[in-house]
Formats: sequence, structure tokens, C-alpha cells
Amino acid sequence: MKQTSIFFLILIGLYSCINQNKDSSLQFPKVQLGDNIDFIDLDEQTGWYRTRLKEPSYWGFIDKDSVVKIPFLFEYINPFDSENMTYGQIGDKYGYLNTNFDTIIPFKYDELRSFNHGLAQAELDGMHGFLNRRGETMIPFVYDDARSFESWGIAKVSKNNKWGYIDTTGKEIIPIIYPDAVSHRGDSLLFLSQNNKWGIFNHKGNQYSKFIYDEIYGTYKNFDYYNSNYLFKGLLLVRTGNQYRYLNRDLEIVTDFGYYTKAEPVTQFGYALVKKGSFYGVIDSMNNVAVPFKYSLIEHPRRPYQGFYDEFYIHKNGNVGILNEKAELIADIIYDSFERDYAKINDSSQVIFITQKDHHYGIIDKSGDITLPIEFEKILLFEGNITSIAKKNGLYGIVDSHGNVKMPFDYQYITTNRDWDYFILQKDKTFGVVDKQSLQEILPLEYQDLEQCFYDENRFIVKKGGKYGVITRSKEVIIPIEYDTISNWVEYGPKEHFIVKNRKHGLISRDGDVVIPPIYDEIFVDNGSLIKVQNNNLFGTIDWENEIIHPIKYENIFWEWPYLTGKPIDTIYIEKSGKYFATDTKGNVIEASVPEELIIDKFGYLLRNMDELIIIDE
Repeated sequence: MKQTSIFFLILIGLYSCINQNKDSSLQFPKVQLGDNIDFIDLDEQTGWYRTRLKEPSYWGFIDKDSVVKIPFLFEYINPFDSENMTYGQIGDKYGYLNTNFDTIIPFKYDELRSFNHGLAQAELDGMHGFLNRRGETMIPFVYDDARSFESWGIAKVSKNNKWGYIDTTGKEIIPIIYPDAVSHRGDSLLFLSQNNKWGIFNHKGNQYSKFIYDEIYGTYKNFDYYNSNYLFKGLLLVRTGNQYRYLNRDLEIVTDFGYYTKAEPVTQFGYALVKKGSFYGVIDSMNNVAVPFKYSLIEHPRRPYQGFYDEFYIHKNGNVGILNEKAELIADIIYDSFERDYAKINDSSQVIFITQKDHHYGIIDKSGDITLPIEFEKILLFEGNITSIAKKNGLYGIVDSHGNVKMPFDYQYITTNRDWDYFILQKDKTFGVVDKQSLQEILPLEYQDLEQCFYDENRFIVKKGGKYGVITRSKEVIIPIEYDTISNWVEYGPKEHFIVKNRKHGLISRDGDVVIPPIYDEIFVDNGSLIKVQNNNLFGTIDWENEIIHPIKYENIFWEWPYLTGKPIDTIYIEKSGKYFATDTKGNVIEASVPEELIIDKFGYLLRNMDELIIIDE
């Protein structure tokens, strides 16, 4: 850590050149970043690697040999653009620099964005304007808010909570008089609101419709289906109340209000699910019926967080089948349910469907072929991996999506996470770890308990010989395996582990340094100043050096929780012989007598919880 600190001091010194005409041949030192890299991706323009460190959490660029090309000084830095420029953030200010680490636009702006049509949106002293690549103001800072220029050469801008559009010269194309405005990167249409209704304009400012719609596809994303990559494919969906209308490219009415009882936007493949009366069907982008209206429900598979996929689940008589993106039936309507997933097959990520029928699971591929027989009690998501976990006859194993058993069904439990590159196994009351791709052993099946450390996927809390410790995937012992318990994640807890040894409690760092020795009956940690400790049913406090601040001789000790107050603790309330007094955090008495009413007012909820615990104890 000391070497890292020195390195950053050197870089900060180099940063002093950033506002000068620096020699472009200046080379930065080669550093071994090792495990300190938190994020890295290839910058396509330069061939360098945009990198964020773990400690401190700064961004910079390195080359393939880990030579620093742009120092780690930035809270954020964008990839380089086609003109070898990028914007970055230092402190709370933004600026632009080039690949020679020359400042092109000074780091004085509250916000900067990428260049479009030769202009970058910027914020200075709360107002928005636009700069060219030399940092010259081309459109003055007169707007309360602004967005970058779009492909049609217009930008959305705001004044006095109203919106409109300007061109690259600053000329108003649409007056700044509308409460809301929506544009779409894939289409030249603009939607403006007035009196809570939407109207349609083009990018030249021509109004195409009156303000009559409650929603137009792309305004509020309230329609069930939404894809941000395009606005509409042949038909534009609009809504007034619960009535739907489709418009064509010329904004002529194709189907009017009342024709469909439910309608969704047309997908990028040219199909939309609609409902007519009580039944669902599918139409194409010309409003031709692709799937007849005879199904109780048609829906899109839902994405994990938001949005939908382009296939269709089609329901009838309590069963479900699958239509592909072109509304073609690929799985008959005989199944109980599907879950869309990805598996790595032949070095590419391919769509699969985990299928349920009669309480058993299997896999159907995108062509509709059953690739894993429907005979398993459970199949977990593959999430882009070659293999996943399955359960059969009450035991777990590892399978691929083509029905091959990669690890036999011999395990009481197997678990993983989409971000882990391993499986944790349990067999005959022992735990181990195998690599997710090769299935080679990482940790042998010799531990009585094992779980991943929440802060580092390469560290594990393990139990062996009845004791707990922390080891790495290479079996290096970080925390000796000698404790009765070791905590993992604790809500609002410290970054250290709670430990128990011989029924005594303490704290140990993630690197294995004992912070508070296990010599207390209980410890209570909720701040960075004081720790409440308990021995023999009496309370005291210690600091983080384990120095006694309040002797362990009081009936109770309270302070206001910093998480709730938003400020450090400053007053400690102490109960002695049924009376209360207050001290500062150093133990100095600041109030010799504190009314019990104040204690009840501030800490009544704690006292009630303590009473309940005593009743339960008794």
C-alpha cells in the first residue's frame, strides 16, 4: 500500500502538467497493477485498456504491457472518440484531453458529454450550452438543461421548465414552450406534450398531429413491450384512455380506436401481439394476421430486470407453447411453463428455454428441439455458461444444454452465482469447489462448511475440525481456522469480520489482523468511533484500538445511531444504578443527570426490545 501511495503522489505531480503544453513524448512509469484492477476494457480507438483501480477507485489508461498511458487521476474517464479525445472527471469537474495527455477543454465544467455533430453539451455554473473541439462556446450557456445532439442534427433544450429543440447553430426548430418532449435515436419523429396530451412533429419542426394522445410508443414506456433500439417497424402504436390505434409511416390510421382491446408495439422483426375481444393473436407490420385470434394469452418472455424478448409465449387450455421472433410455432402448446435463458454452445451464446412439464424440467433450443430430456426435478439458469446445475432423484449434478452429464448426480447440494466462475459442492456433509468451465477441483471436498466471502469471490469462509477461518481459492490461509464462528455479510455491519473464540467475541480484519481480540461476551458495532462491549451482563465502550473509554461496569449504554442521524456520534448516555448521565466520546461527563423521559423518548424502542428478550430468556 505504501508503494501504491508513492506512485499516486508521482502521478499527481505529473498531473500538474495537464494544463500546460506538455511534451507529448512524456512516458509514465510501468506499474504492476495486479489484483488492484477493478474494471478493464479495450479502448477500440487507441488499443489501450481503460482501467479502474480498486484502491483508490480512479480511472486511467494502460497499454498491453501495463505501461500507464493516461494516469489514474480520474473519478471517471470515457473511451477515446474518433478524434482521439475523451472527457474525464477530476473531483467534481469535467474536461477533455487527448491521447498525449494534453488538456483540450479545461477541467472546469460541471458536466460534459460526447461530441455529436461537432458539438459537446456542457454545463457551467448551472447553465447549459455547447462547445466545439477547441473548447470554444458555439451555443451560449443560456439553457436550464440540455441533451446532446442527435443524428438528425437537433438537440433537446430547456428553459423555465419548458422544452423545445435547436439545431447546430442554436436556432430554435421547435419553440421552447412544451412541458415535455421525447425524441428517439432511431427515428426522426419527435413527440411533444401539451395539456397532458401528446402530439407528433418531425425533426424539421413540422407538426404532424394534434395533441390528442395519452401515450405514444416511446414516451412513457408504459406499453408492455419496449425496445429502445427502434421506434416502430411499419406501425406506430398510440393510445387514448384504454383505446389503441395503429398509424403507418405516413401517420395514416391503419386500425382505429376500439378495433383491438389490447395492442403492443411492433417488434424489430415486424410482429405485434394484439387482443381482439377475449382472444389474443399476432399481426405483422402490414396489419396482416400472422397468428389467428384464438388464444387465451400471448406474451413476450420477460428480460431479467426490465423489458421483453421478441419471442412469444402462447397459451391455450392451461398449457403454453413458443413462437419464435417471426411468429412461427417452435414448441407445441403442451407445456406448463418456460424460462428463456442463454447457454454457451460451440463458443457462442445461444438461446435456450428451460421447460417444465408435469413437474419435471428439460431444455428446448431455439429451433424447438428437446436437447435435454424433460426428466429433472430442477434445472438452474445457465446464464451464458457451458454448464448448469440440475437435480434428479433428490441429488444434484452438473449438465450441459445438450443432455450430457458433466458431474454425476451424487451431491446433496450445488450452488453458484452468475458472476462466479466456480460451483460450490456438498457431498456427504463435506464441501468443496470446482471450476465452472473445466470442472477441475479448486478446493477438495474436505470442509464441514464453506461459503464465498461477500466482498471477494476468490475467498471462502471454511469450517474444518469444527473451527472456522478464511482461505483463498489457492488454499492460502488468510484468517486462521481457529474460530467458533466468523461472520460474512452483516447488514449495517463493519467491514471487518465478527469472530467468536471460546464463546468470546471480537473483530478481525479481512486480511487476518485481529482488530478487537475475542475477550468480550458481546460486542456491538455501528460506527467508526466507539464499540459497545459487554462482559458479565455489564456494558462499557472501547475505541478501535481496544482502549477502554467507558469501563465495563454499567447497566446500559446508548447513543443515537449515526446511520439514522446522518452525523457522527457525540453524546453517550449511560445507566448506572438506575440513573442516567451523559458523556462525550472520550468519556468526559457532560451532563451529570439525564431525565429518564429523555432516554425513553430517544431509546424506548431499544428498551422495549430488551424487555422482550428478557421475557423470552425467562
